[in-house]
Amino acid sequence: MTLLHLSQSAAAVQRLCNRDYGGQGLFTRVIIALATVLPLIPMSLNAQDQPSLAVAPMLADAADRVVVPARPLNLDAVKRTIGYPSEASSRGITGTVVAQMLVDELGQVKRYVVTGKCDPILKEAVAAHLMDLKFEPATRGARPVDMWVNVRFTFKAL
Repeated sequence: MTLLHLSQSAAAVQRLCNRDYGGQGLFTRVIIALATVLPLIPMSLNAQDQPSLAVAPMLADAADRVVVPARPLNLDAVKRTIGYPSEASSRGITGTVVAQMLVDELGQVKRYVVTGKCDPILKEAVAAHLMDLKFEPATRGARPVDMWVNVRFTFKAL
């Protein structure tokens, strides 16, 4: 595999990452992973005494290990639905609720845990709407997988 082939492969991976994940750092993580793995691949000489790499099988195996986290599809709408609980607003209660959700391979919330050091009013308001969230499922390689996802809900007095 020549440097040109590796460059073309990297460009293809970048296009895939930009399309599938919005370019939010996945390409950088893939390149770091490749930079970590490539020096470990044994070099061999071919018939013309030119160095060659048996990289394709290892890259395919590495691609199966790339995990893309689940991404919420309707988070803004759910946050608008939750709003700011009137009781919390009138009492000046602020805080951040963290929802830890298990998202299945179909993008549905299977179960959740609500955490955060804040008033129970805020936790209850968030918990009442977590099952309404829809996600683009997480993937490992090209396969959808279950994954725990953390989402923050911040409430600030106006």
